[in-house]
Amino acid sequence: MSTQDDETTLAHLGSRLRAEYLVQQAHYTLEVAQADGAALQALLPADYERELRDLITVVERRRRERTVLEEESRLATMAQNEWIARGKVWRRKAVSRAKLGTRLGRELPEKLLRIGRAETVQPLLSQVIEMVSLLEQYAADIPGGVRELVEEGRHIAQRLSAVDAKQEAKRLAELPQAVRAYRVDKARLYLAIKAIHDAGRELHAENGPMAARYNLSILNRRATRPRGETESTPDATSSEAS
Repeated sequence: MSTQDDETTLAHLGSRLRAEYLVQQAHYTLEVAQADGAALQALLPADYERELRDLITVVERRRRERTVLEEESRLATMAQNEWIARGKVWRRKAVSRAKLGTRLGRELPEKLLRIGRAETVQPLLSQVIEMVSLLEQYAADIPGGVRELVEEGRHIAQRLSAVDAKQEAKRLAELPQAVRAYRVDKARLYLAIKAIHDAGRELHAENGPMAARYNLSILNRRATRPRGETESTPDATSSEAS
């Protein structure tokens, strides 16, 4: 099943896909496609559904391989870098400074007065960026000035963003071949599902309920993530009906 995306792009996409839900989604999509029969098949390349079934089998098999399971678990438990630690210290400083303002009778937003949960880079980065913006917005109500605090927060946000990107690229480059192939196959399966959905929605462009059957509601489900699980639905799926 061909795609124009390079292997690194596919591996990155595949790392965000939860295999269990992806396979369930693929089976659902096949059932819907079969109900539309030849009319849908005419919009797709020859043997597209057979190739989709083959990909499902491959993803299910790779998911059970020992190397894949061990590496996915290792990546999920990697130690956080120093910039995450510095970001968490900065949040405490910012909250303490804001609370000082409330002690002096100033009204400040709740997001400057508490520390939200952030165990990974992205949630922490989002919090730091938001708190920097709020510090600037309420600078007049915060004693001691916020210039240095804001500058430090911006610097930490920049480093967190850069480190996250570099670490992701490094992780992808260092993946064992079995894990890389697993992620690439997940991405290909996901893109194949999307292609069938595109064809189905074209086929039923004048019939909303029929077109709506081609959705990613299974893949978009949220569930408690098993220990060592690193997968999640990519943001792109949010454009599909749920």
